[in-house]
Amino acid sequence: MDYDIGTLSTEYRSCWHDLVHQLTETGEFEFRRVQLPHTPYSNAAYTILSACEIASNMARYDGIKYGHHTKNIDNNKDTYEDIITKTRDESLGERVRGRILAGNYYLLQENYEKYFVQSQRVRRGVVNDHKKVFEEDKIDCLLAPVVCNDPITLAEYQRSDHIFSEDDLFTVGANLAGLPALSFPVRLSSKGFPIGLQLIGPFMQDQALLSIAQRICSTYEFPFLDLSIQN
Repeated sequence: MDYDIGTLSTEYRSCWHDLVHQLTETGEFEFRRVQLPHTPYSNAAYTILSACEIASNMARYDGIKYGHHTKNIDNNKDTYEDIITKTRDESLGERVRGRILAGNYYLLQENYEKYFVQSQRVRRGVVNDHKKVFEEDKIDCLLAPVVCNDPITLAEYQRSDHIFSEDDLFTVGANLAGLPALSFPVRLSSKGFPIGLQLIGPFMQDQALLSIAQRICSTYEFPFLDLSIQN
C-alpha cells in the first residue's frame, strides 16, 4: 500500500501489521493491499491548495471591515496597505502569514497554471484512486497509519521551518477526496505515547465507518490513561 513509506518507524509499522494479523485471525475481517498511485503527490498538492484557500479566505481580514484593527496608525502618513500590514503583523502568527504569502504567490497569474491547476489535477487523481478502490475493488474501508513516529516537542516544532510534515501524507488524501476518516488508539509506544491507526471510508459512508471502527476496537483493550493532574 502507498502509505507504507520509508519514514514510517519500525514501531509504528509493527503496530499496523500486528493489528492486521490480529483482526485477520478473528475470521471477521479480510485484508488486501491496494494501490493509490497519486498518494506520493498528495502532500504537495494539499500544501498548495490549502495555502491558496487560506490566502483567499483571509483576504477579508483587512483591519477595516473584519477582524482586528491596529491602533498604531499615523493618520498623516499611513496608507491603506500600511494599515493592513500593521493589522496582520499584530493579529496573525508567523506561520499564518507565511501561508497567506505562499497562497498569494501560487495564485499569481504567471504561477496559476503551474501550481494551482496542477494541484487540482492531482486532487482529481486522488479522488479517482479512492473511487476505484471502493467501487471497483469492493473495499469497505482503508486501514492506515496516522503519523510516522512519536510527536516532537514544542521546542522542536518551533525550531522547524516546515509548515507541513511528512506525516500529513497519511491524512491529506481523505481531505482532498472529501472522504470520512477517523483515528483510534491501538497501543502505547515505548515512550508512552498512544499509537493510532485510521480508517478511511467511501464518500458519505460515515455511519458504516463508525460501525467498523467499533467492531475493530472491541477486539482489543486499549490501556487506560490517567490524565489527572498530579500535584
